[in-house]
Amino acid sequence: MDVPKYHTRLLILIQTFCQNSKRNANMKLEHFDEVFEWAQHTDPSIKWGDARLRDGLLMDIGLASTDMKRIAACKKAITNNSIKKELNFWTEHLKKKSQK
Repeated sequence: MDVPKYHTRLLILIQTFCQNSKRNANMKLEHFDEVFEWAQHTDPSIKWGDARLRDGLLMDIGLASTDMKRIAACKKAITNNSIKKELNFWTEHLKKKSQK
């Protein structure tokens, strides 16, 4: 399979995972590690708008999660500081939500 088609399919797969994980908590737990590995193995040199495709995919996966350890793993794998800040906002939101 050629590389552009692979990355397009990966992007669609991860977006589908993120949408479905909002509705099905079990899916989020069962498939997170697999989807995380796919995103992490994406070529880090591929641009995606102003950022890298890999960082965008990892951010989407992190935002789909409510598990702090998994969000931290996504944040650690991301190289773009602006995208890391997005995950920081998400973790702060989850902390506030859990305190209520």
